Amino acid sequence: MKYKEKYGYLLAATLSVAALLCTAAILMMLPKEENSPQNEPLMTARTEEADEMTGGPEAEPKEKYIMKLYNGNLAVFDAKDPETPQFVTGIDERTLRDTDRDAFEKGVPVYSDEELASLLEDYGS
Repeated sequence: MKYKEKYGYLLAATLSVAALLCTAAILMMLPKEENSPQNEPLMTARTEEADEMTGGPEAEPKEKYIMKLYNGNLAVFDAKDPETPQFVTGIDERTLRDTDRDAFEKGVPVYSDEELASLLEDYGS
């Protein structure tokens, strides 16, 4: 076997193992099932973070944003200033289902950036 072939295969095998190890490390960092005992510290941290945002464990979660219709489009408002949009999306109200349109006319509370991103992705596609 030639020198380049021998070490080329060795390099490819080493890179494959490194990729697998990186993938395993990333998967280990992802949250487990919510009821899993291994995930207890993460769940506690989320609960404490939610308590800080809402003012206590018994309080209702406070909305961060409100999504509602504005000039025929779906817009995102800061919950503290529900009259001035933070930004207006390109999502036309005519593309929404009647039930969704009714909900957005009243205003839909959004509690986190992740929830906002998810809603925008759902309605924008």
